[in-house]
Amino acid sequence: MAQITTHTLNSLDGTHASNVEVKLSLHGTEIFSGATDEGGRLKFDIDISSYQSTDEFFLSFGIGKLFGLKKKNESGVKINYAALSFQMPDKDGQYHIPVIMSPNGCSFWWSG
Repeated sequence: MAQITTHTLNSLDGTHASNVEVKLSLHGTEIFSGATDEGGRLKFDIDISSYQSTDEFFLSFGIGKLFGLKKKNESGVKINYAALSFQMPDKDGQYHIPVIMSPNGCSFWWSG
């Protein structure tokens, strides 16, 4: 089983971003959904043995709900989710994906 972990941080006040909805999907199909804990962390195991090492998974974060983004900005855009596309070549690997969020965007990075 592969293990996916994330740590979400709120860049506005430097706190952990708790209760952020996180979804993992492949080919438009959701294969996991959960939320970060009070420390902004989420950890889950997933059996990817039936997937190809070149498959593109999408990990989405509910940034809009975190910041209460109910209105569109001046250009008419409303952000609901920020997503990262990645591959999991090691079917038993550990994949840690931290993210820093703000109402205007986010930054992902790979943590080995």
